[in-house]
Amino acid sequence: MGRSRIDWNIKIEAVEKYKRGEGTLASIAQEYGVKKSSIRRWILNYESMGPSGLAPQASNRRYTLELKTAAVEEYLRGEGSQMEICKRYQIRSEKQLRD
Repeated sequence: MGRSRIDWNIKIEAVEKYKRGEGTLASIAQEYGVKKSSIRRWILNYESMGPSGLAPQASNRRYTLELKTAAVEEYLRGEGSQMEICKRYQIRSEKQLRD
């Protein structure tokens, strides 16, 4: 099954619905036909970068060596979960941090 693109306005709507307490991760994910992990990632990006964090990207974002090193070192020192480190450094997904 291929990845379908969800309009960024729909992502904002889903995140704001969750933040207002109008549903759980599971219920909102089901409503929008996505996985809970997608909603969780949308929330992370929204909280760290604002609504523009959910906008489609023309190309992959490039992170400086200094940012990548600092993020990985903080994680290895136990200064936050992968999600928290990504939010702190505005990294769009935990996979990018792991890589």
